[in-house]
Amino acid sequence: MKENEYYKMRKISKTKTLKSVKNVTKLFLCSLILIVWSPRASFGQNKKSLKVGDKAPSLNAINWIKGDPVSEFKNGQIYVIEFGATWCGPCKTIIPKLTELQKKYKEDLSVLGFFVMEINTESTDVKEPKYVKIVENYVDKIGDKMQYTVGIDGPSKTMELNWLRAAGFNGLPQTFVIDKQGYIAWIGHDMGKLNELVEKMVKGEYELQMQIEFDQANESKVIANENRSRKFLYSDENYKGDYLFKSVLAKYIGDRSDWKSPEYIWGYSNSKQDFDSRNSHGIIAMPLVHLYSLAYGDTLSPNPWYNKLLKQLVPTSYGKYWRKVIIETDDDDDDGNQNKYWGQHPDTWNYLLSVPKSRATARFLQGAMRRDFKTYFGHEVIVEIRKMPYWKFTATQRARENLNTKTPGASMKFIDMGVDKTIKWTNVNMQFLVYQMWLNHQWAPPFIDETGIEGDIDIEFSGSFSDLNDAIKGFAKIGITLEKAEKEMKVIVIRDPKGDCYSLEQIVNE
Repeated sequence: MKENEYYKMRKISKTKTLKSVKNVTKLFLCSLILIVWSPRASFGQNKKSLKVGDKAPSLNAINWIKGDPVSEFKNGQIYVIEFGATWCGPCKTIIPKLTELQKKYKEDLSVLGFFVMEINTESTDVKEPKYVKIVENYVDKIGDKMQYTVGIDGPSKTMELNWLRAAGFNGLPQTFVIDKQGYIAWIGHDMGKLNELVEKMVKGEYELQMQIEFDQANESKVIANENRSRKFLYSDENYKGDYLFKSVLAKYIGDRSDWKSPEYIWGYSNSKQDFDSRNSHGIIAMPLVHLYSLAYGDTLSPNPWYNKLLKQLVPTSYGKYWRKVIIETDDDDDDGNQNKYWGQHPDTWNYLLSVPKSRATARFLQGAMRRDFKTYFGHEVIVEIRKMPYWKFTATQRARENLNTKTPGASMKFIDMGVDKTIKWTNVNMQFLVYQMWLNHQWAPPFIDETGIEGDIDIEFSGSFSDLNDAIKGFAKIGITLEKAEKEMKVIVIRDPKGDCYSLEQIVNE
């Protein structure tokens, strides 16, 4: 049988009886779910060897750059250990909150900030890695907003491995609370829950066993929800045939924040390598805007990845597509929020799409997704050209001449000048500087080079890449201007459905 003559099977799963024949008709027309076969995708999940109730691992810093060094946990003292990085935007926003927490409970609590996952281009046996100076400059710039002890993880990543990875995390920020006996009382990144727990511990209303039981119950709930989602997406018990296509959508039931999904759609048939997953995309606990980003976004990465060997940015959609989906619907709540689109619990979804490998181009996969989401949700979604903000690099003629490298053909080098936070880069280029700015401001409008500087340059930069205003001043000193401008970009826009369509969301919420 030819592929375009495959047998389509439609199945509608309902937990409530529709109230009228009219609704049944609308349901049939607008909310059909296509079930066909494809190989099962896998969802990687980090194994946890460190959990609430365990004795806290030891502390190991290559440098303590603020406050007194902490070599061990003192009995009778509460510790809050915050893991962050200079390139992490959310990490920076909670620094003042941790300072307030330290001030409030200064007699009973010690807050420790650890910088981990910093970009390191040197070997692990270097005693004074260059990234340490970058962290020091970052902390100096923050100043009194960061009034607690700060340490830096070494090149061997001891803190990252023994704490974060051991607890199953690979993202930042993350917080650990250590009780008065040196046991882990809580792991998470919710400041509200953190404040509530610390207050209970200070008042003597805390019991470790209660925290262990709560954590185990929550973990069991997460695992049960994951298993339920996988079973629904991948089970073929009712369909023993070898289906060519499979498309499944379900509401995610549970509370999960560590979303796992591709950032963009790529095709199997365009790849020289045999990756079975490229013709199958499985998604668990994803917000609606992410689904639409996959279906309507570019088929290149949205991030400006830098190839050090070629000394250039690899082709991506950075600066061509606006990163955030724009919502122009009339169903905001009373406060003007659009939580159902951005994925605040419980508005997240499980989705699986698989197609034959011979059809698995990115274009075909996206087309199938667009048809699916139109059927399931009914929204009008378009990609249009709009003028959007971006950060523009320009340079004076004098700067273009003076910045040319003195050692053409040599390797890139980083030198800490040790004066006024000045660093020197030799044999870098503007694409590298764009990449550095993106690393430190990943959700800011894109940074785009319009200097006209094509070759390698040497720069002495006085400032911090992580502080945008400081970076602007630093670039200005060497004749490079970084300023806000507007340019045309492709934008994904979600609008209300047209016509009378009984959408899947209505069914779920009925």
